[in-house]
Amino acid sequence: MATERRIARPPRHVNVRTQQRRLRHVKSLAVRSLKPPEPILWDPLAVKVKFTLYDLRHPNTVLYTSSVLEETYNPTWRSLTFQYEKFGDSVTINKFKIKVWLITGESKEEMMCFEKIVDLSTYRFMGVSKLMSV
Repeated sequence: MATERRIARPPRHVNVRTQQRRLRHVKSLAVRSLKPPEPILWDPLAVKVKFTLYDLRHPNTVLYTSSVLEETYNPTWRSLTFQYEKFGDSVTINKFKIKVWLITGESKEEMMCFEKIVDLSTYRFMGVSKLMSV
């Protein structure tokens, strides 16, 4: 019996409409070159950073609060996990608001550095190891 040779095929194209782009698919977040609103905060050793996510349907309700990162203006949060039990149907949204906060001094005063509405339906899947910028 002759052995069959298999030809390697390139990965099939996935139609954009079938791609899943929901909050539950967000696995990491990276922010680069944060600029503090006040010049007194330019010392990265004195600053802590966190972010919060908000569902646009309920804008005053915090969906998720990240861990606090210290001594950086280029924070990266990895391994974001959204559990169905805690978030309910909020993990299926594809549009949300993100706010990045700077926490300063011993008083731990929080100042919003920036906010942005993110619409995941406008992003494309770049591969498992690629990062998307917000």
